[in-house]
Amino acid sequence: MSRSGLQGSQAGQARGLGMGPRSRPRSPALHPGRRRCPERGGPGISENYLQLDWPGFLQWPEVGSPCLQPPNRLPETETLPRASETLGRLWGNADPRKHALWRRLGLGASLGLRGSLQPLQRRKFLQMKRRKYGFIYKTHLFGRPTVRVMGADNVRRILLGEHRLVSVHWPASVRTILGSGCLSNLHDSSHKQRKKVIMRAFSREALECYVPVITEEVGSSLEQWLSCGERGLLVYPEVKRLMFRIAMRILLGCEPQLAGDGDAEQQLVEAFEEMTRNLFSLPIDVPFSGLYRGMKARNLIHARIEQNIRAKICGLRASEAGRGCKDALQLLIEHSWERGERLDMQALKQSSTELLFGGHETTASAATSLITYLGLYPHVLQKVREELKSKGLLCKSNQDNKLDMEILEQLKYIGCVIKETLRLNPPVPGGFRVALKTFELNGYQIPKGWNVIYSICDTHDVAEIFTNKEEFNPDRFMLPHPEDASRFSFIPFGGGLRSCVGKEFAKILLKIFTVELARHCDWQLLNGPPTMKTSPTVYPVDNLPARFTHFHGEI
Repeated sequence: MSRSGLQGSQAGQARGLGMGPRSRPRSPALHPGRRRCPERGGPGISENYLQLDWPGFLQWPEVGSPCLQPPNRLPETETLPRASETLGRLWGNADPRKHALWRRLGLGASLGLRGSLQPLQRRKFLQMKRRKYGFIYKTHLFGRPTVRVMGADNVRRILLGEHRLVSVHWPASVRTILGSGCLSNLHDSSHKQRKKVIMRAFSREALECYVPVITEEVGSSLEQWLSCGERGLLVYPEVKRLMFRIAMRILLGCEPQLAGDGDAEQQLVEAFEEMTRNLFSLPIDVPFSGLYRGMKARNLIHARIEQNIRAKICGLRASEAGRGCKDALQLLIEHSWERGERLDMQALKQSSTELLFGGHETTASAATSLITYLGLYPHVLQKVREELKSKGLLCKSNQDNKLDMEILEQLKYIGCVIKETLRLNPPVPGGFRVALKTFELNGYQIPKGWNVIYSICDTHDVAEIFTNKEEFNPDRFMLPHPEDASRFSFIPFGGGLRSCVGKEFAKILLKIFTVELARHCDWQLLNGPPTMKTSPTVYPVDNLPARFTHFHGEI
């Protein structure tokens, strides 16, 4: 029977199952586990009830359709929480697409609700969903209908559609913890003005000033790692502390003795870890909930940052801190004074927290991945050292091998190593948007008010310009790619109006880190290739235990 000929409850069942135009209706009671591939005419239905694919719960029946019954059994691995079942039925009563005529989106996975949500994006899970549903499918996250988007062409429309088709819209827990005054939660002219001010902290002139600071901090940390000897260390926590000190000095202007205060630093790092763990959680502020713990950690961070802000304001008024390069916090303070505005301490604390979070969490993830890949691929490390030798940077006795922006820009192969690392392990797996109006994307309707997640990691995985995508091969970036083809196939820093404000700073930091690491250290990964997890940035589950030894400059 054709789709146009379906009537009443039979039509409702067919549409409720998300079948394509050529699909024949099937009764869920008779075919509870039937799967259909998108290539064969429509998305499928998963037997994995834990992932809530069954349309009777988290998909929405059309007008006149009967209540669809769930399968007779739950998966053996876990029992579905009753909260998910109840909320799923409530969501089903408010479908904004009840009269939609366009193609239905594929049925994606929806997560069970159980306290603080577990990491959302795992490569194997997403590959399975991609094969099953294609590059656009619907799901539920944080109690809202959501469309997941991947692929260069689809992501291009989302990223270039800011303020026209979509707008940034992070989950409620993120907005609550980070606050409405941070850059990522601002809109329109407020976002444009704030970004313009912060961008001044990442100009070429400013980056030139940061090079010796970064080199000093990286060198100091590597000396400590080398002193650990045979017992080794856990790389990821150490890299996080290093990147935190760098962010404190460069982005907030803390003096070295303050940024390096061991006890205070450890307390702040732990507070950031607690806040980060609970950043994506259910928006329920009750004792011991994820949101409660995240806000408690944020308050501790704000208290410490406020001390630094007040000290900086006093210094600026006394004209003691106006010399040299200006950090991002100083620029924000001076911008308010220039506009004759009263300083908003809460907004400054929120902006500082966001700068510290973005300035150390993502760079720590990328630097840890660099150590991993260079440790697993010694021939790549060898080529890195050959490039350093060709620039006179490998010989420790050479007094002219100090780094500056001009030299760093000449290190093309190291830049390719960083790009390949970010391609395989982008620190941030995606971004959140909300549809400002109903629009069509590649033949699918995205209703107004629905959340949209564009996937960075999936887009890298499916990019046609890359061959042997799972292979770590920095040389692929030595080859020229057509600009129109590669612009949205490689998006570790996002794109459009919301691209990462500190991406040039991150690139320079990672280059300096790679140079200092390669010319001073050899290392061994004690557990071999690590399992990577995302929460919310990519990191090794075992914290990457490794043993570092001195490199003696011979290649």
